Amino acid sequence: MLLLDNPVHSQVVQAGSWGALGYRQRRAYAVHPQVEAMAAALVAEYKLVVLDAWPMDPLRVHCLAVRFSDSASGPATLAQLRRDPRIQQLQRLQDFAVQATPQPASLMAPSALVDDRLDIRSAHLRARGEGVRVAVVDTGMDVAHPALADAVLEARNFVDQDDAQFRRDQHGTQVAGLLSARPRADVGVVGLAPAAGLLAYKACWARAPASDGRAQCNTLTLAKALVAALDARADVLNLSLSGPPDPLLERLLAVAITRGVAVFGAVPPDGRKSGFPLSVPGVMAVDRTETARALVPGELRAPGEDVMTLKAGGGGGFASGSSMATAQASAVAALLRSVRPKASVAQLTQWMMAASPQGVLNACLALRLAGEPVVCRGDVGVFAKP
Repeated sequence: MLLLDNPVHSQVVQAGSWGALGYRQRRAYAVHPQVEAMAAALVAEYKLVVLDAWPMDPLRVHCLAVRFSDSASGPATLAQLRRDPRIQQLQRLQDFAVQATPQPASLMAPSALVDDRLDIRSAHLRARGEGVRVAVVDTGMDVAHPALADAVLEARNFVDQDDAQFRRDQHGTQVAGLLSARPRADVGVVGLAPAAGLLAYKACWARAPASDGRAQCNTLTLAKALVAALDARADVLNLSLSGPPDPLLERLLAVAITRGVAVFGAVPPDGRKSGFPLSVPGVMAVDRTETARALVPGELRAPGEDVMTLKAGGGGGFASGSSMATAQASAVAALLRSVRPKASVAQLTQWMMAASPQGVLNACLALRLAGEPVVCRGDVGVFAKP
């Protein structure tokens, strides 16, 4: 991937997003003619094959995904590109994976109810996520699901043009269900922030077998989705995925956090936080309460084993993994944002960390710490003081 300086702030409006609300207008950024000419010169000079080209306005760069036309000369060409002063940044296209755990063939009952662990019912008496926009950068999701159709504000596909597969994708549907499933008697699943709006951005695609929820993404698809989240002015960004350190993606997340976006990332199975997105300062790390690892300072935890959520195609089912725990933390942040829209990312982090007794995030306690007069489970009296 090549990044070239593109300092001109220019945008046009064009149709692009689709989903429950149909086509809507979105912004597309222009490339300065001199930058286009420079890109063409680089491609010709180094005999590159362009796979994709896309301007990223938040970084004021033009990004090109390329491959070498002659793989044998690749190492020498790469060395030359690294020394070329016209190139602002050069990096490999990297792979990432969502943090889902395949479900067993037979599952009788969930290990714990999310509501019982997070005291969501008490929290919902004060906040439900009204007016908050949560960007879900993940696989696609079932935007036609009865419990999601009214929740999705925008849906965009950065992987392919397969709308049917977008709606069949399991992992994104599971995450969205925990975040913002609308209450329906015929479904039986209610999200932790059931009034929040969802921005559904597909940057990951299912791995075989697709039924187990596993999926992978890459640098380019994730970068496009992150820019879309910034364009849409997301309040919360859910990244139920992990992978290696990535300079381009880290730069985009740094911009998001600077703009006040609360970003949540899933802790991988090995517990390491040296990769994306947890390597970015300000990203809140979330793991399952059921993990055997000792609680690490600065880490949030929420239920992540056999959690009840939505499934693509209708109805509900169980899901596991730190992906599900991350969705719950993002939902609690949406509750806080709905009552404290001007709170900084640092304030949100402080409230949520302090609201995690015994390492389990408590939504009601987080609202109390934010100054809301909530009555939490176990309180004595009418109103609990913050």
